[in-house]
Amino acid sequence: MMPDGTFLKEPIIGEYVRDDAQWYIDQTYREATLEQSRTTVRVDIAGSPIYQPYYIDKRTDFEELRLDMIEEVRNRMNDDDLWIPKDVWSLYYAENHHADAHVHPNTCLSVIWYPLAEDGCGTLEFFDPDMTVEPKDNMLVIFDGYHRHGVFPNVQKGARRVCLVFNVFSLSYLKLHPPENKRGWYDVDVKYGGPYDEIWEQILNDN
Repeated sequence: MMPDGTFLKEPIIGEYVRDDAQWYIDQTYREATLEQSRTTVRVDIAGSPIYQPYYIDKRTDFEELRLDMIEEVRNRMNDDDLWIPKDVWSLYYAENHHADAHVHPNTCLSVIWYPLAEDGCGTLEFFDPDMTVEPKDNMLVIFDGYHRHGVFPNVQKGARRVCLVFNVFSLSYLKLHPPENKRGWYDVDVKYGGPYDEIWEQILNDN
């Protein structure tokens, strides 16, 4: 299936609880950085420190969560063809951090999980169609990858927010139509040198 902005008409909001949620919070605060060389995600768009462990020496910090999230998304969407690559990333938002409006190109869906979202931490905003989401602890948001969205700054001083982001793809479509120039692949710009070939090889080998 070619992702064209109509895979999911509006975000799905639910709860996702893990016993090890605090570990992901702590690890994000320890490792997240604004250095563009340590992530394939556009830092200027994300607007906050990012931790993307697989991009850094193929670390496996988020691998257990990634595999669990694949099953979670497949179950919630009733679609075993959906798949999440290893380039999961986490972010934390502090004072004045925000994300510009953007989409996740070449994806079917995107997922945001909030292991921590304190009152007043700011909202997740979707545009056309418009929708405002107030993050809460353990909230899971599934939305179309082409649904433009952004993150507003905190409205309460000191409010903390940590989220992990997963891009979701259709395996059947990817196997038949591998990207030719890979530009925009996994919501990155090719000039930052993402591990595209390794990811594509992983798709073919793992599935």
